[in-house]
Amino acid sequence: MNRNLMLLSLSIVFGIMLFGCLQVGAKACKLDADCQGWQSCNLQNGQCVAKEGFCSADRECNGTNQICSPQTHACAFKAGFCSTDYECAGWQKCDVPTGRCITGSGYCGDDSGCEAWKACSPVTHTCIARAGLCVDEYDCAAWQNCNTTTHRCVPSSGFCDSDLACQRWETCNVQSHLCVVKEGFCNNDLHCDTFHKCNYVTHECDPKSEYCFDDTQCAGYQFCETGSHMCRAKSSYCNDARDCTNWQDCYDVTHTCITKQGYCRDGSECSGYQSCDLETHQCRQMVGYCGRNEDCNEPAEICDLSPGSPTLYRCIPRGIPCSSNTDCPGSECDLINHRCRG
Repeated sequence: MNRNLMLLSLSIVFGIMLFGCLQVGAKACKLDADCQGWQSCNLQNGQCVAKEGFCSADRECNGTNQICSPQTHACAFKAGFCSTDYECAGWQKCDVPTGRCITGSGYCGDDSGCEAWKACSPVTHTCIARAGLCVDEYDCAAWQNCNTTTHRCVPSSGFCDSDLACQRWETCNVQSHLCVVKEGFCNNDLHCDTFHKCNYVTHECDPKSEYCFDDTQCAGYQFCETGSHMCRAKSSYCNDARDCTNWQDCYDVTHTCITKQGYCRDGSECSGYQSCDLETHQCRQMVGYCGRNEDCNEPAEICDLSPGSPTLYRCIPRGIPCSSNTDCPGSECDLINHRCRG
């Protein structure tokens, strides 16, 4: 036998032995323990088969409404089919004559089972209010109430959902849903600045009477100071004594500063025997002059107070000789004694 023939013979023998081994290994089990939990071992053919009450394929189940569950390996009804309520979802019941799961009382399968303003919840399978609609206040935002006639959420008293729910001088705040005053308008004086007050008819800020915004709002002797919005006296005029010096008063007829009683602007406002002290603006008696007898050397002299006398406001001797009153400055002539009365 040559070498090639010997190799062929050995290959055939080896193949036969291998086939025999494979045939022996084809037996999947010898004991139930060699199979899965839902199987038992058929000792006749060494194959794992489904235990009673379990299945390995749909054909092993009864009827066309069942399938073999690949998870439990038990026959189960196809989705939507049943023999009792337990094969249906919690919101369904089993219609035994048809073997189908149908919607239970108080539940819904889709929107068609609900009123027009409701939708079927895919979670609870109950009819709930559509977005923006409501059954009661719990379906609305905290600032809303439910109108149970229209089933719509509407603003509660004092709240708003648009400017239409507010006064014309207000706008609806989209965060708080409260009506707030528009820019440039007011609800009270706190919405105006210092120089304005709220007009409760127009809800606009009007100038306060004591303030001004142009010269036309002031008196003729005044101008409007833009910084303080106050009417100020024009130059040479006054509102009150504060616009004058300390030796003047404001005359409320002409609104000009006039000299106070006991003070002077210049010598013309003093008596003939006085001059005006421009530091104190008070009238001071001039040296060598008098305004009363006490200013002279009494009893020898008197003060000449006779208008037109050449010695007016001067101290003259008492009792000088006279023939008429003209000879007696500040006195009269005693025509019996021909002496000036002193």
